[in-house]
Amino acid sequence: MKVLPCGHLAPAAGARVCTHLTTDNGPACFRVLTGIKTDFDLLCQECADTAAPELLDACVGCFDRAEELAHLGWRGSPEVLLRDRELTGAWTTRSCPVRPLNDRCLAPAPGGWLALTEAGFARIDDEDQWLLGPVVLPEERDVERNDGPERPRGPVLHVSRDGRFAAIVSDYGQLGTDSPLLDGIELREAATGRLTGSFAGPSGRMWAHDGLLYVVAEARLEVWDPAEGARIGLLGGFAPIAHRDGVFAELRNDQLRTWTTPW
Repeated sequence: MKVLPCGHLAPAAGARVCTHLTTDNGPACFRVLTGIKTDFDLLCQECADTAAPELLDACVGCFDRAEELAHLGWRGSPEVLLRDRELTGAWTTRSCPVRPLNDRCLAPAPGGWLALTEAGFARIDDEDQWLLGPVVLPEERDVERNDGPERPRGPVLHVSRDGRFAAIVSDYGQLGTDSPLLDGIELREAATGRLTGSFAGPSGRMWAHDGLLYVVAEARLEVWDPAEGARIGLLGGFAPIAHRDGVFAELRNDQLRTWTTPW
């Protein structure tokens, strides 16, 4: 170990400081990027404004002590390494009429994606999308605002890795909320109580008929097989409000429309 230019017999920090920052009570300073990766030196106001300031290789103690006074911000630019190469991979595109509230309201979820829209949560998979239900966000007061032109306030959506919960936080706001995503229904035999299947599809009006579940979701009727846990069919533009022995009825706009199951 040798005496460093800062005057101390100590381990080297691998960075530099200006001559005014080698004392115990040095002035406030800038972090000045060197243009090599994201390395930076520490310079006081006077030296940062000088074209060719005198810099010293600092020991760990000098650098750490000076960095505690680095209140003045950053100057300079980092090194940007451009090593572009051809990106392969696979593209997919399909129609998906779902509009998230902003660019922070689409989150990954098991089997696809979850979006926060004006109507609520919308689930998206490789083939389809459907509305799960409305979401009520807490109202925020205008006091203690942390947003601004460069920090727009707005909801940000997060989904737990297992897909059971979604959290919505107000970016640059004060509040957040969480919602359970799985409101599945167990299907059991009436006589024995034995579990025969489950349903974890969209929430809505629901009827059971001949072992299948018929669910109204986003102005359409979906047919689910609880034994497989899979949707097996849907009728777009049909939102029945009643069911009798396999016949579903929609009474709307002075018209009665019915659909009878083929099963």
